[in-house]
Order: sequence, then structure tokens, then C-alpha cells
Amino acid sequence: MDSLKDILQKKADDIDLDAKKTDLELAQAELDRHFDGKVAVDRITSDGVLLTKLESSAVASELRFTQIQIIEAINKSSKQKIKSIRSRVK
Repeated sequence: MDSLKDILQKKADDIDLDAKKTDLELAQAELDRHFDGKVAVDRITSDGVLLTKLESSAVASELRFTQIQIIEAINKSSKQKIKSIRSRVK
């Protein structure tokens, strides 16, 4: 039988799933929530620019319109703060 400490630690680990994700994974998850796989995270630069690759210019336009909300959502859970998003069409 597991001790109470082990049970509580397992529950805490299950609840705090985002703490185990990297900043890139958090950014990709947020973009997937908005764009359903149409935007791929390339990298985050040292000065806080999120570089992405897109399927089309239409998706790029949509990303520009929603980037403030996306940046705010990413920055809530990310260690490295995003200042802007720069996109490149594949």
C-alpha cells in the first residue's frame, strides 16, 4: 500500500502537467488550440520572438489578428516570455 505522501505527490504531478512541458510545447499547444495544426512552432529566440511556419498566407493573416491573445495565453504558463510572433509561409 502506498503511503499518503506518495499518493498526494502522484495527484500533484497529475494536476501540474504543464510544468513538465517545455516552452516550445506550451506554445505549440496554444497554437494548435487556435489553428488545429496549421501553424508549427520553429523556435523561440533569445529576445522573445516566437518563430512559426504556416501553411498559407490566409493563416498568417488570421495569426496576426489573434497574436495578442495567443501571446498572453502562452506567457501565462511559459517561463520564457514571448514579445511577438514572426511567421514564415512554407
